[in-house]
Parts: sequence; C-alpha cells; structure tokens
Amino acid sequence: MMIVTGIAGFLIVCGLGLMMGRPLDESLTGAAIAAFACGWIGRWWIRLWQSNLQQAMIQQAQEIVPETKSEVTVPAPLPHKARS
Repeated sequence: MMIVTGIAGFLIVCGLGLMMGRPLDESLTGAAIAAFACGWIGRWWIRLWQSNLQQAMIQQAQEIVPETKSEVTVPAPLPHKARS
C-alpha cells in the first residue's frame, strides 16, 4: 500500500506542477517529496485500518461465543473393579 500511495502522490504532484508551468526539475523534486510523504501517510493509514479491523473482528467473535464459566467441574473417578 505504501508503494501505491507513493506513486499516486508522485503522479499527482508532478502532473500539477507541469500543468502550472513549473520547470521539470522543480516538478520532479516536489513529486519526489510528495511520494515520500504520501507513502508514509498511506503506511500509517493502512496500519490503522488493519488494527481497527482486527479489533472489530475480535469483538464480534466475543459477542458470538459467550464467555464460559470460570468454574471447572472435575468428573467423578470411575469405580475400580475389586481384585480377586
């Protein structure tokens, strides 16, 4: 995801710079900085999204499967056969 957002940031800033009539070197410099910034923002966003999705899935699973009682019942021992 970091690569996709970096490429998108690069293309947007480079395209806007060239459309505004800026020289190629200034457009590419701004686009490189934008690619770095957009890549890091995309990385942060996807990690935040994945974390929230994982928390939602855990919460949903806890609602479906109710908590078991903390008391554990031990079965009674089986009777032994008398030795002859």
